[in-house]
Amino acid sequence: MVLPTGGAWQHRSVAAAVRNSMPSIALFVYCNLGRAYQNLGNFSKALEHHKEHRTMAKEVGNRAGECHAYGNLGIAYRWQGDYAKAIEYHAQDLTIAKEVGDRAWEVRVHGNLGIAYRSQEDFSKAIECHAQDLAIVKEVGGGGQGVRGAYDNLGTFHMHLIEQVKPSPTSHELRSTTCLGDVGPSAARREQRARASRRPTTC
Repeated sequence: MVLPTGGAWQHRSVAAAVRNSMPSIALFVYCNLGRAYQNLGNFSKALEHHKEHRTMAKEVGNRAGECHAYGNLGIAYRWQGDYAKAIEYHAQDLTIAKEVGDRAWEVRVHGNLGIAYRSQEDFSKAIECHAQDLAIVKEVGGGGQGVRGAYDNLGTFHMHLIEQVKPSPTSHELRSTTCLGDVGPSAARREQRARASRRPTTC
């Protein structure tokens, strides 16, 4: 017998899980299908499966599953370049995380919101989100890596904000900069930091 592969096999797994009254397995498969399509750059399919994940999570009353679905929807929209939608879904994710009292998940959502605002070039909002991220990490006793990540994000976005408001250089300053070279972090370096700080949700 030849087994179906890839998406076809996973779709059948979902159907079997639902038929056998195993909604938690179905949620897991929908989540992973969405993330797989997302990684392939097929955002329409990714969004389709993340929305199925959300719908099923609501139907069975799985609040954690709803959180994960909203988080994945936000990330998919951000990767697609629809930052307003990304922020909308991360905000819904945050609302549920607060309702269920999941402080660790709140940290993740604040981080994702900060990155979405950064992508929208709203650096003040990005800083606000990462400041909340840092406050919760300290409150719950998060590890050194979490604290360092929050501080790194705050520093990066403060730098963006400073660059937004600083006056245009005079011709003399331009000549000085040309002689001295770029003494601050390069745009490429800042983008690397932002990418490294992304916090994908888990299923």
